[in-house]
Parts: sequence; C-alpha cells; structure tokens
Amino acid sequence: MDATSLLLNILSVARGIHTWLDQLQAKKDKTRQLHWRVKTLIDTLFPLLEFHHANIHQVHHSTHSGQGFERKGQELRVSNADSGFSFYGADSDNLNLKKSPSSSPKSPPQPSPPLSPSNLTNNELTDLFLELAQILSGIRTHLSAYRASSKLKLTTLMDFVNPAVLIGRLEDDEKRLSRWIELFTLKLHVMNSIGGSQMSPSSPNNSGRTSWLHCGTTKYDKNSDSDSDSDVTLFGGERTTIATGRGGKPRQTSTNSTTKLDSSESDVDMFWDICVGQDFLVTSPAEFLTGLRCWIRRDLDEFTCAALLMALDPDGLGPITRKSVLAEVRHLSLKDYVLQSKCPDPIRTSSPIPFDNDSDDTATLADDNSDAETVVEGMDPDDFAEDTILQPTLVWIDDRMSNNQQEISYAESLGIQVITLPSSSVARFWIEQNEPSLRKLDSTNNLSFITDNARWEGPAPSASHSPDHLFLNLSAGESILRFARAKRLRCPVLVYCGASIVVTDYVKLYNRAASTQSSDVCKRFIESLGLGCKGRVEGRRGDGRGELDWTQFAARRGQGIGISVK
Repeated sequence: MDATSLLLNILSVARGIHTWLDQLQAKKDKTRQLHWRVKTLIDTLFPLLEFHHANIHQVHHSTHSGQGFERKGQELRVSNADSGFSFYGADSDNLNLKKSPSSSPKSPPQPSPPLSPSNLTNNELTDLFLELAQILSGIRTHLSAYRASSKLKLTTLMDFVNPAVLIGRLEDDEKRLSRWIELFTLKLHVMNSIGGSQMSPSSPNNSGRTSWLHCGTTKYDKNSDSDSDSDVTLFGGERTTIATGRGGKPRQTSTNSTTKLDSSESDVDMFWDICVGQDFLVTSPAEFLTGLRCWIRRDLDEFTCAALLMALDPDGLGPITRKSVLAEVRHLSLKDYVLQSKCPDPIRTSSPIPFDNDSDDTATLADDNSDAETVVEGMDPDDFAEDTILQPTLVWIDDRMSNNQQEISYAESLGIQVITLPSSSVARFWIEQNEPSLRKLDSTNNLSFITDNARWEGPAPSASHSPDHLFLNLSAGESILRFARAKRLRCPVLVYCGASIVVTDYVKLYNRAASTQSSDVCKRFIESLGLGCKGRVEGRRGDGRGELDWTQFAARRGQGIGISVK
C-alpha cells in the first residue's frame, strides 16, 4: 500500500464532503465550523500532493532528458468490492497537475509546500492517513444520515434518529478532525526540525528519489522473496497491491514498528508475523480470515466473520491493519477473543438471537440448516399471540426508489410495512438505531431486506454542483448483506439489480441470500414475507406453509433463479 493512493482518495472524499456542506444552506450556521475545517484539511494536504508530483516529474525528466511529462487527473469513481466502502470521485480540474506550456525541459516546476514530509516514511504516512480516513468516513455517514433524516417517512416502530443528535455527532467529528490536523502539522514540523534542511526536487543529489510518497507495497524488506501479492481495494478507490507474506522466519525490520502495544510478544504478534508477515502493516480481509481459521483451528461461519470484520474495520475502509487487531484483541488470545461475547457462539450460530423477554419458559425452534434442534431461553410460542404480533416489515435500500413502486405497492397490498432508505450510509445508521426492534422482527420471521447492487451516492445535484460529484457504489448490495450478518440478523436478503448481477456471486457465501433481475422473482420473495406473522415456531410460517428452500435460492442467480416451497 502506498501513501499516494491514500492521499489522493482522501482528498477526493474531503472534496465530496465539502460539496455536501455547501448544499446545507438552511443549516449552515450549525455546520459552518465543520465546513471550514474540511476546507483547511484540503488546503493542508493538497500541497503535499503537488510536492509528490513535482518529484515524479523531476525523476521522469532526469530519466528521459528533454522529454515532456504530463500527469493527468484521476477519476476515482470505483467502489470497494471487498468491503463495500466507496469514496467520491475527485474533480479532475483540481487534481490535474500539468507542466506549464511555457516551462522548458531544463526548468521543471519548483513547488514550495509549507512543510516537507521527506522525513516521514511511507508506513508512518499510511498510518496517519488511515486514521484520517476513519474520521472522514464518520463524517460522511453522519452527514448522509442528517440529510436524509428530514426526508424519511417512518413509522413509530421504526423511528429515525433526531437531527439534533446527528448535529452533535458532526460536532464531535469536527473536533476529531481538528485534532488530527493539529497533530499532523506538528509532526511535520518536528520531523523537519530533526531532519534539518531538505533537498529540493531539483537537487542533483535527489535525482534517484522517486517521491516522499513512494509507490509500492507496504514492506520493510524489499529484497524478501517469500512474499505473495494480493489485491485489495482501499477506500473504494483504485485497487492497490498489498504484499502478504506467508510463513517463514520473521524478518527484521529496518524501522521501528509503532504497532506493538508492549515489549512482550503477544498472541496477535505471533499470529501476524507467521500468517501475514512481520514486514506488513495491513492485509486483505480474506487473507486475515484464512490465517485466523488456521491459527485457532476452528471454522468460522458467516455471522462471526462479518462481526469480526466490522469490529476490526468499523468504517468499512477495506484493509485489516495490525494496529487495529492489537487494539481490539488487547491482552487476549485470538481464540479467546473469537469465543467471547463480541462474537458469541462462533461454531453454531444458526439459531436466532432471542430478544428481551421476562418469561422463564423455553421454546424449541427448528434449525434451518440441520435436523438438530436448538433450545432458546426466554421465548415461547405464546409470546407471539395476536396481541403481540408484529407486522411483517420489508427494508428496501435503493437510490432510485421510483423504479420499484410497483413492487412496493404489491408488498403494501399484502399488509407488509415497507421501509425505504436511500443509501448505504443511511441504512447502516438506521439499522444501528433500530436494532432492538429489528431483532424482534427477525426472531419472529417478520423481517426481510431488498437492496440494489450498484447505487449512485453522493451530494444531490444543484445549480452550483453538477451530478459529476456522484459516485457509483458497485458493492452496495454486498455491504448491506455483510452488515446485516455482522449484526447477526438471519433474515432473508434479496439483491434486486440489473446488469450488475454478473458481480453478485458473493450471495453464494451467505445463507438466506440471493440475487435476481426478475420482477416476478422479487414479487415471490415479497410473498414469502407476507405468508404469516406468527414466527419461526416449529420451523413454519403462521399459515402452516413451509419456508423458502434457501439452499436452492442462494446457489443460483439471474433470470432463471428458482424459489421452491418445502
């Protein structure tokens, strides 16, 4: 992982947030401080990018004497297929760093950034930028939810958070961002004071340096030959190669690692050195889970995997860092951490999670995936009598809900309550706010999700901002599915999409999940929710009909997908 791609994506996100804040004219007094802080961040980081491109220009000029060089702006409009996190595309007009037509080959640009980060290593910068990305992710989530809170029409059962609460969270985000800018600037000052005078990009002794934000994977030992490369998408931006070592004797690093919490080698340190590699700060989620299964010698189901990834990467940035694993696991062993309450029952998670109930009675609930039965304390069939029956609820996430009006009307005609949410950020925030109610609905088999797979997200077009600020989130469906499973919701999830169905094979990794293009299949999915309200008592719906055969449903996708009833 190189700091250049992180910085470029961070600048893109900051510009997108700045655009959103520009549009909040009615609430400008409440968000003015955050608006100014984001502008300060852009002004602080952009000269560093110019300094990097000037170094690249100098190296290119030295290698190809007399030849011109032009670096075109990049459009970051791709999504994170692994984690579901996407960032806004950068405005090419402001990120194009071109050689001036009047400049001669012998007179390359001479940028003069206020601070030179030459003494900071790529690993140090990556660590700093990852922390900043988490802050910006929180701002984006809260800002998206704030903009939607005044537009969503929800029932009393499913209330959205008060806008005043969201304003408070945005104020907290502004304080975190302010502290980061101060610490980053201070660190640059200190490092420059220690390092003394820095070589300029045009210095003769600097011709061999590519850039302070040098490209390449996050390694300490570049001569290592026991490494394998894997791809991971960072921040929903460009796909970056991350070197992931496997096995072998731990290699000594040439710099002091800042990820260890103490001098003793913990279980996490041993796991990371052997399964990932001592030389690497980050790894992909798939690499981490594969190593974890081998380390604890246990299989992990979809609920536990999703919960682990959400705990280690709560903002959905993509990579798993050594620092985040150490901070989360702390003094425990990895096996104990997995078996703890944060990831309860990692081996057997097929039974629904009970909701709060004062009854001491028990009910026998049929497992969907085996013939065994699981006894869950505190739930009784009598708890779902008519006076406590919950209305079947369909949560629908789509940025263009008008395209689904026919299906929504059909669901409402069956007595199903339909909750519509416009974006992944709003959906995640809303699920967290209504988790207790959703657990009750899930436990009684009265909850289903429908989501699109590719979704346009970003600030709404206006007179001063064109639709170019929107970005295409190509992993919106997977992010919602993974988030629901991380919250241990077992409800059916249907990815209802169009041409992007060709990239929905991820549904095969989850139980009770499928994707389709067919409106008829979508309606049959809705009908399955409207069959009854009594719940998953004796493994059947309230009217006595059996549940969907999800083994067949989740194994296929597309027009020919089948739904059968046992």
